[in-house]
Amino acid sequence: MARASFIAVLFVVGASTSVSCGGGTLGGGDGGHGSDGGTSSGLPRGATLGNLTAAQAGQICDWGDNKEGGYGQTVTCPDGSTVSNDVDRATCASMLTAVGSSCPALTVGDIEDCLNAIGTDLCALETNPECDRFRSCPQ
Repeated sequence: MARASFIAVLFVVGASTSVSCGGGTLGGGDGGHGSDGGTSSGLPRGATLGNLTAAQAGQICDWGDNKEGGYGQTVTCPDGSTVSNDVDRATCASMLTAVGSSCPALTVGDIEDCLNAIGTDLCALETNPECDRFRSCPQ
């Protein structure tokens, strides 16, 4: 079974799922941008995914996929399943729109907390407690 991470996200759609979040330089956050993208996308933590502009969605996508090792990453987990993050920014931004519609209370902070907890370990998406809010959204 393949899964995608948007966050390394959890949409098990057929044989693959794609999820990712990322950020860039728009306001807010802790400014902690390093080689792993820092701990913040730079967006307000309380902003809901459904209310992000296209530019903000792209920002969180870039930040999140950077946290996960870059766009297009695929890993095989110990249980034999495959997890992939987004193939590109446009795919991620589209997914964020869908997630924001199905889970209107999900915030930038929820995504940041999950991605900061799992880093490049895409397999941890389904088990890390920091990703519970994301996983609980209807897919």
